[in-house]
Amino acid sequence: MPYYQTENIESYNKFDLFYRFALDNFSALYLLKHQNLKLISAINNIYDDCISKIGESTLEQRIESVRNKKYKINIDPLK
Repeated sequence: MPYYQTENIESYNKFDLFYRFALDNFSALYLLKHQNLKLISAINNIYDDCISKIGESTLEQRIESVRNKKYKINIDPLK
């Protein structure tokens, strides 16, 4: 991504949050594609670019992590 798109992410030190958000979205697309749902060509192109950069295994691992509830919500706002 160009700097003007990542400037706020970097300035607030939220790369991990943004990365997980992006993984969740691409993982959802991965699941839809494996259910043979047709995506519009623009989304399909973005998805294909993602797969070529991070691979399907990264998305599969994210899906497994979410399904197995490896992440817990922090209910204490001070932590």
